Amino acid sequence: MDRDRKMKPAQRFKVEAVERYEFLNTSFGFEGPDVADDLVGYHSGNYSIYVMHDDFDKSAITVVTRRVGESTRRAELSCLYASAGLGPAQDIKTGARTSRLVADSIASQADKLKLVLPILDGQKGEELMETCHARY
Repeated sequence: MDRDRKMKPAQRFKVEAVERYEFLNTSFGFEGPDVADDLVGYHSGNYSIYVMHDDFDKSAITVVTRRVGESTRRAELSCLYASAGLGPAQDIKTGARTSRLVADSIASQADKLKLVLPILDGQKGEELMETCHARY
């Protein structure tokens, strides 16, 4: 609760994104985090994952970038999640109006990314990236 009162949404975003996405390092071998103003990024040989905060829109999203053939594809997590048949896109929270909403959104996205990554590495991975490319 102290975090909720003491941190502004943009500050909370960085802290939550680094903490919640640590699994990318420990479980999937990603490098990072690379932290910029409103972006936290992680990278591996096949993927780049960017967690972004938009203070104007009061939102936070996760974008997955992957090479598919000769091209690079970028896809928003909610599209990948829904297109993989894991549930509706609305399962993934994106609100970032308050510090608490930022924390909830980042937690939701990190949890759903854990479900999506193994599918992206499977047979449907390239198809999902093609389907969801640039739909955000």
